[in-house]
Amino acid sequence: MKTFMQALIPFVAIVAVLTGTRLQAAATYPNPNCGAPDINGEVACDLLEGTYEIGVGPNQYVKFTNRTGGYLQIDSVQGITNEQTYWSEICVYLDDFFLGQRPQSPGVGEVGCVHKLPGENYPPLTWYGPIMATALSVRPNGIVYMNSNTPGHSENHTYVVTSARQTVGVNSWRSPQADPVQVSCTPLNPPDPYAYSAWQPWQNTTGHNVYVGGATIYAVTATDSSAVSLACLYIRTSAQITRWCHCSEPASSDGVSCSVGATNVRGQLNVPSQTVLPNEYIAGQAANLCPSGGWNWAAYLYVSNAPILPIRTTCCRDFDGDGKADIVWGDTAGDVLMWLMNGASVSSSNPLGNVTSVWSVAGVADFSGDSKAAIW
Repeated sequence: MKTFMQALIPFVAIVAVLTGTRLQAAATYPNPNCGAPDINGEVACDLLEGTYEIGVGPNQYVKFTNRTGGYLQIDSVQGITNEQTYWSEICVYLDDFFLGQRPQSPGVGEVGCVHKLPGENYPPLTWYGPIMATALSVRPNGIVYMNSNTPGHSENHTYVVTSARQTVGVNSWRSPQADPVQVSCTPLNPPDPYAYSAWQPWQNTTGHNVYVGGATIYAVTATDSSAVSLACLYIRTSAQITRWCHCSEPASSDGVSCSVGATNVRGQLNVPSQTVLPNEYIAGQAANLCPSGGWNWAAYLYVSNAPILPIRTTCCRDFDGDGKADIVWGDTAGDVLMWLMNGASVSSSNPLGNVTSVWSVAGVADFSGDSKAAIW
C-alpha cells in the first residue's frame, strides 16, 4: 500500500535562524571532562548540566555519556564551523552510532539533524516547537553522539551543547528508521510522477500508551531546496489501518480525513498531542516530484510517556540583566521554565516550579530598578 503525503513545516522558532559569519560561543565554557581523540577520531566526554562547547577536528566526532545517575535533557545543540563553501550537516545520535553510518541502513540511531547551505551557518538543533517546550531525554548511562558530514570534505566543528536535569524530556523516533542517504527520483510506478521515501513505521512495543506531539523535519533536495513536494505523518492500528494523519494538503487515508498543515520544509512541526496505543504504529512518508535528482526526508517524532502539553505563556524579556532577551515557557499543566539566552543559543535552562492554572502572567517589567525584568 503506497501511503504518503506531507509532513513538514516552515521553520518557525522562538529564536532567529542564524546566518552570516562564524558564530561566537560567548557565555559558554569548554567541557572539562573530555579526552583526547582516539584512533577512530572519537572524543569521549561526560554529558554535563549547563552550556558548554566542544571543538573537534576533521574526521572526528563526540561521544557523550550521562554519568550523573539521573535523567538529563538536551535543550539545544548549535553547530559552528568556519567553512562557508559547501553544503554540510550535523546529526545527533542516541545510544546507536556507526562511523560513516551503517552502509545497509544509514540513519540508524539518529534523533535529529540540521543542515546548512553554502554561505549559511547551521540553525540550532532542538526538540521543541513554537507551541511547546520539550527537549531530548537522555537516560542514566545513555550515550549521545554528535557528528558532522560535509560530502567530499572534512571540516573543523564546534558543538555548543545546552543540557539540564530532565523536566520536559521526550524521545525522538526517526521515520523512516533508515533509508538511502539520497532517494532516487526515478518514479516507482510510471506514470506516477513522484518518488517516495521508505515506508518504515515504528511500533509502540512499550506495553503502555505513548504520545506524539510534534516532530523535527529534515528535508533536502539536489537543488539545495529545504523542501520536498509532499509528506504525511500517520498513526495506524496494529492491523496497519490509518486512524490519524497530518498532511500539507487535503487528503484521506483508509477513510480518515487528514488534518492539514504546512509540513513540507525543514524545521519544527507541532500537532495536538496524539495517543499511540500499545502495538500501534507511527510513521511518516514523503514524496518528491521527478525529475529532481537525489533527495532525502525524515521526521524525528517527539514521543513522550505523558501527553505533550502546549505552551500556555511565553514571555520574552531580559531576566538576567545582560541586555539580551530571555524566554519563559509555561504549559497547560502549570510547569514553568526559564531560558536565559545568549542571542539564539540557550545559556541555561531553569525550571521555576509549577503554577496552578488559576494564575496567569499579569505583567513583565523591571519592578525593582535593577535593570532585570521580573514576572508579576
